[in-house]
Amino acid sequence: NTFDYPFFNLANELTIRTSPDKKLKFYSWDTQTGGTMHIFSVIAQYKQADGTIKVVELNAPHLDELPSQNDFNIYEIHEVEAKNKTHYLTFGWGTHGGGHQFNIAQVFRIEKDLLIKDNSVLPNKRDLVITYLRSEKSELAYDSAKNEISYREFVEDKDSGFMKATGKKIMISLGGKKQADSTAYI
Repeated sequence: NTFDYPFFNLANELTIRTSPDKKLKFYSWDTQTGGTMHIFSVIAQYKQADGTIKVVELNAPHLDELPSQNDFNIYEIHEVEAKNKTHYLTFGWGTHGGGHQFNIAQVFRIEKDLLIKDNSVLPNKRDLVITYLRSEKSELAYDSAKNEISYREFVEDKDSGFMKATGKKIMISLGGKKQADSTAYI
């Protein structure tokens, strides 16, 4: 049963994240084929209502000519209750070259024995993507007590073309709206 197997020997090659309720598991790994732009494979395993384990490939890097925002390592998963359903908020990291990296937040749910991507609890109803310089940190975080995502805001510098921190912290209430906090980072 691979769902419960810890894969200790692959710990340095494979990132494995399991939902708090133990119903959903993500496996992601760098295919080592993208040079500095890292191309990742991501597979999800989830438990159907009858306990059967289902496997789904979430991206198909072999079909991409260049890394895209589908190429990322899932490094965090949170269980979120929204709209009277259990949702799974995932955070991922990737890079698409040019000195930039990105974090991505996506939301999934299991319904009728299917794994469904459901960003309806995010304000814009789509993936949240934060692009920033490789020398920076986005500080993407989830606060379960507030049911809120927060991260540093970055905007493109028109002169250099690089993403630059604004000093603002963005907070997103899941199922709510986006707010900017004027508190500067030190």
